[in-house]
Amino acid sequence: MIPKTKLQKKVIWLSKKVDPMTEEQKQWANDALFRGYYVQVRNRNFCLECGHKWNPECKRLGKRTCPSCGTKGLKHVDHWDTDKSIYRYWAKIDMVEGCQVVRMFFAEKYLKRKQTPKYYHQEVMQHWVREDGKITSMAKLCSTMGACRRLDSWSPGTDLEVRTNSRNHQMRCNIIPDKICPGRNTLPIIRRNGYKGYFRGEAPHHFFSAILKYPKVETLLKAGQHSLFSLCVGMGDYGRNKVRQYWKSICIAMRNDYIVEDASDWLDYLGMLEQFDKDILNAEYICPDDLHKAHNHYNSQLQEVQIQQMLERDKEKIKKENVEYRANKGQFFNMRFRNKNIKIEPLTSVQQFLIEGKKLKHCIYTNSYYKRDNSLMLSARISGELVETVEVNLRKMEVSQARGFKNKPTEHHKKIVDTVRENMDKIAKRANTEAVAA
Repeated sequence: MIPKTKLQKKVIWLSKKVDPMTEEQKQWANDALFRGYYVQVRNRNFCLECGHKWNPECKRLGKRTCPSCGTKGLKHVDHWDTDKSIYRYWAKIDMVEGCQVVRMFFAEKYLKRKQTPKYYHQEVMQHWVREDGKITSMAKLCSTMGACRRLDSWSPGTDLEVRTNSRNHQMRCNIIPDKICPGRNTLPIIRRNGYKGYFRGEAPHHFFSAILKYPKVETLLKAGQHSLFSLCVGMGDYGRNKVRQYWKSICIAMRNDYIVEDASDWLDYLGMLEQFDKDILNAEYICPDDLHKAHNHYNSQLQEVQIQQMLERDKEKIKKENVEYRANKGQFFNMRFRNKNIKIEPLTSVQQFLIEGKKLKHCIYTNSYYKRDNSLMLSARISGELVETVEVNLRKMEVSQARGFKNKPTEHHKKIVDTVRENMDKIAKRANTEAVAA
């Protein structure tokens, strides 16, 4: 793209003044980014660092040492064909005539049996950060045609240019380097605003921009509120809007030396406090000793309120469908299966479908599982706590599915399924009773 603004033209001019990549930097990147690899083909180990082949004494156990080059901790390469390329990113942080730049390099290690590895490095992006936090990014052209489907399929022969602000370009600009080259040069204002040499898992240019552009983000970093800081940087406008919404509460928490360990849960917790008309400017509420426990307490209360609202809304529908459900599945209602502390019993009303679906966040109520003819829904509880919902296929007499919270299996999944299978004859007996009666 042809540079149009004064800033873009200045960035193009400054980019010509950066130092070229040195052989020392390439060697550092090779050592820092890549480890030794080996592959096993036809009961032979091939070192992909020196090309040596040897006969292992036993089956592959993970870490190995090459008897030829002495490379220790060789990592096995899975899904081996004939060759393999491994890709990484590294960055160099520098200043050019009073401007902060984060230079992004793409590194490739090419592996092939019986050969030494080949390394390739190319500079693919430059992120220029002004003192007001504004970022101007330059990047090489990416191939988007043919069989290549990679988002970062850089074209080696192209130049660094200011690219159009497309969605793909924005996603490339979010790439976080795996390593950062030693010898970082940063603007004094960046160090003044809280940068201490670490980025806490964020992209360096987004880190710099946030502490330069948003005073609240700078305050969070200096106050040690790293979880809230990461939310502001990593989640963009959404995170910053959340922090702005509850800034008074955050200030009170900081005044009481309260460190927010999980920003997402804590902000959700403040939102629930608001719904229950609690004072979110009171340190007694907003600084709980056990955030997880307090969050779950109000979340369970909120669920009960929402369940009651749904029951009231669907009252007529549930009343009508309860009659049909009891007529079809009533013969199963007095069954109970136990296995130590596990208790499994049928869902006996449409209301239970709504409650269980709401608590476990799955679709047994919204998808009307209570209307399925050849299906029996069971509720599995451990020490009275709802754990999983189990569906039994009455035609095949087998467990169709067992789902926990958000449709995921729990740690008790196998024991629950095995308990249902052990009692499948009791279910079959009740099902046959219904068939005879019909």
